[in-house]
Amino acid sequence: MKVRLLRLRNPWGKSEWKGAWGAKSEEEKKYRKSLLEYIETLTPDEKFDLDADDGTFLIDYDNWKNNFT
Repeated sequence: MKVRLLRLRNPWGKSEWKGAWGAKSEEEKKYRKSLLEYIETLTPDEKFDLDADDGTFLIDYDNWKNNFT
């Protein structure tokens, strides 16, 4: 299955996406190992912590398109 994910950051640093691919979602749990492996391939300034409550979150393209303007 191919999924287009976006990494977004709430500039106020609080409140993250609670839907699919968000923190502790079924998708995040199922693919956590792959996500962590991907994060390790990023340059140091692009790496992020999946568990941090810092406003950074993953969202699939369709959910982003349908929920954000």
